Amino acid sequence: MKMTYSLQSLQFQRWLCLGLLIFCFNQANAQEAPRPPKARFSESFNIEIGLNTIPVLKAIANKGQDSLGLSPYLLNTRISWKNIGIRGSVGGSYKKEDTFIEGFKDSDVATKSSISYRLGIDYRTRWSSKFSGSIGLDWVAQISNNNRVLDSGFDVIERINQSNARGGGLTTAIQWWLNKNVALGIETSFYYLVGEQSIGRKFVNFPELNDDLRTAQTTEVQFPVALNFHWRF
Repeated sequence: MKMTYSLQSLQFQRWLCLGLLIFCFNQANAQEAPRPPKARFSESFNIEIGLNTIPVLKAIANKGQDSLGLSPYLLNTRISWKNIGIRGSVGGSYKKEDTFIEGFKDSDVATKSSISYRLGIDYRTRWSSKFSGSIGLDWVAQISNNNRVLDSGFDVIERINQSNARGGGLTTAIQWWLNKNVALGIETSFYYLVGEQSIGRKFVNFPELNDDLRTAQTTEVQFPVALNFHWRF
């Protein structure tokens, strides 16, 4: 009888310990904070359109030509996933003046144009709910033409001043988010560009008279500044 009673008591203690372990395990799981769900791919993927307001504001003040030299990139696009973004920018200008005298075939046509574009990659981190900052590397290209064509009826003389440059550098920016999808950003860049410039005069009907044709190698350092208005989709 004592042996049977001891076995039953031992089994009861084992079942009691097992029950206590299960109860403690369930209580620990119940008190554990739920894990946040993983963000979907679409929530981490963003597209932004940015407008550089400096050329716009200076154009309103009739100083648009000067603004393009300081801040040539008018339209910006950024495609990002999480903190990494690929972006591209473009800007430029075009002006044509056609001077002539009525009753004569003589004409004087001056054309001035420029285009600047860049492609880069950046890393953006959020400092708070209102501010974020980014740093990136850009490849840059710039092309400009300043040509004048004089048609006297006897010959056509073309004065050319053309240049192109390519290079790259570093860009930093700070964004102030007005809400989830709209922000104001200040951007500063450092670009090093090399290229060439062609200057001369060409005679269409008498090319043997072409003179003053020169090509020069150019090196330029730029510090463009932009004040961008961002829309994020």
